[in-house]
Amino acid sequence: MGNFGKIILGLDNHALQMVLHKTDWNVIYGAIIRENNDVQKKVFDNISARLANLLRYEKKDGFWTNSENAQRKIVSTINELAEYRRIIITLETADEIKRFQKESSLELKQDNFKEKNEKFAEQERDERIKRIIQAKEDEIKNDGRLRLSFSPYFDPEYAIEAFFSFLRERPDLLSCIKRLHLNYRFLNSTEGLIDLDSLEELSLSFDEDDSAELPEYIIESPCKKEISMHNIKILPTWVVNVKNLKSLYLSRSPLSSLPEEFFNLPSLETLDLSYTKLKEFPTGLTKMKSLKEINLLGLPIYAEQIPPELSPDIKLSLSRNLTVIPDHTPFFYEDYVSVYHKIVKMTCDFSNRSRREGLLSLEENLEEIRRDDIYHIGLYLVVEGTDTSIIDDILSNLIEHETDHYKKTLKRIILEAVLSIQAGDNTLCTILKLNSMANIKNDPLTAAIVDYFMSEEEDALAVLLEKTARLDTPAPKAGETEIFRFIKRAVMMADTARKEGLLALEKKVIREKGCLDIFEYGISLLVDKYDVEFIKKILENLVSHETEPAMKTLALIKKGAVLSIARGNNLRILVMKLVSLFKDNFDGLDEILPNQMQTSLYSMELSDNPGFRTIPKPLG
Repeated sequence: MGNFGKIILGLDNHALQMVLHKTDWNVIYGAIIRENNDVQKKVFDNISARLANLLRYEKKDGFWTNSENAQRKIVSTINELAEYRRIIITLETADEIKRFQKESSLELKQDNFKEKNEKFAEQERDERIKRIIQAKEDEIKNDGRLRLSFSPYFDPEYAIEAFFSFLRERPDLLSCIKRLHLNYRFLNSTEGLIDLDSLEELSLSFDEDDSAELPEYIIESPCKKEISMHNIKILPTWVVNVKNLKSLYLSRSPLSSLPEEFFNLPSLETLDLSYTKLKEFPTGLTKMKSLKEINLLGLPIYAEQIPPELSPDIKLSLSRNLTVIPDHTPFFYEDYVSVYHKIVKMTCDFSNRSRREGLLSLEENLEEIRRDDIYHIGLYLVVEGTDTSIIDDILSNLIEHETDHYKKTLKRIILEAVLSIQAGDNTLCTILKLNSMANIKNDPLTAAIVDYFMSEEEDALAVLLEKTARLDTPAPKAGETEIFRFIKRAVMMADTARKEGLLALEKKVIREKGCLDIFEYGISLLVDKYDVEFIKKILENLVSHETEPAMKTLALIKKGAVLSIARGNNLRILVMKLVSLFKDNFDGLDEILPNQMQTSLYSMELSDNPGFRTIPKPLG
């Protein structure tokens, strides 16, 4: 053990906690990475469980820092706190600090991390595994899913065996498992334990060294299968024998071709070939009738190179001319949410790649994004080695020209994303930073972050990153935005009121517990015969509480709909009034509303509605 390790062990827990609190996580990581287990255990015992899991994740993924500088920073912090009498150090620890400072260079032992199962005493290790098992039990019961992944500080084989020993005593849980996710190395542990005939989904991940054949009972099992492989150069021959293989993920593998036999897979629906070494579209994919999705991101394959024989129903992800923030207007709240999630996913991918392979590795990602997109400009400046302040100035100037509120917010998020990538921030910090800039109701990413901070599982961070990677909020299609859905509802309600009277609306009001919707509330007041001016005042008060631009616009539209219905406006006037609240003109509205409600400035009609009449186009 070096002098630094003796210093850490010589501090009491209170002093060490104060030191670690003033120290960046990456400095802590760099300082202890080469120290022995006793030093590491004392540090991990004096930081939060979440930070400890983050450092373990960093170690697993091989992110290294300068140990000498990191240790010197921590010793400097100890001296500073001792000088101001914030902590008390013993004479023995003070002597170790002096010896540490006199050394011209540190001779660090290459202990690194010893056997993972030596990290904890056997009893403590078993207690931790028991807590993980309890958490997995809830996951199995609630979701029917069993995901087996353990902290690198456990011996995985020991943890898996302990877990399945527990399962053998709980047949009630075995019958609940519908989806099984685990690494190939531990597959044999399941034989004779789980009835694969009852599984609905089996997800296997393979590492570079996992080249052995799959067990026959897996190949022949009827359950749907999902397989992920990493760092493989040649696709194993056994893949073509896997019955019911539904999804195959080969992303970032140095794979340059697919064997001819591969194209005979009868059930494959999803194929991920993104960022592999393929140079052209595998023509054999046109023969695979079951394919529904192909991911070719990061490959030099463009739309004009896709064979016409490929079914147009297949969802195809290509790398050309990706626009992060679409140009179309109007830009709705749903567009904002969709683009925000896309930015978070892209940023996490770019950040992880640059930290492993260097910033220059992002050069090929530039080909995916349209040149005039602000994300492309930011990444280009990063790859060129531009100073942070200059990147900030350039992108900030571009942002100032944006007038749309949501697009401006998204561009600010992109600016922070680019700066995080350049700074080499870890993925968790990046996610937290970007999430803090968005104000989205019922956001799945926010929910995932809350779950992460509430979880005590060893794999909580991995679960958060997986949920982030699976964020998928497609941009809304024409007529699917909340505003247009509401306009259609308002038209139908107005039509009912005109035909049957206001009292007929009572049965059509939608009331949700604990929710005071402006439109439904206003209609209820109308049905109860309150004065229109009184209703108007009430609704104006409710609108004033909204601060989010999209929500305020929607609230104004709902207020306008209530008052229009109260005054008995005909349907064409109602639609024109509501549309005028969020658009500068009426052009293109007929492309957004459904066919039965064709609407434009001079021609509005509701084909199934006798109350909807055509406005004649004026002469000249």
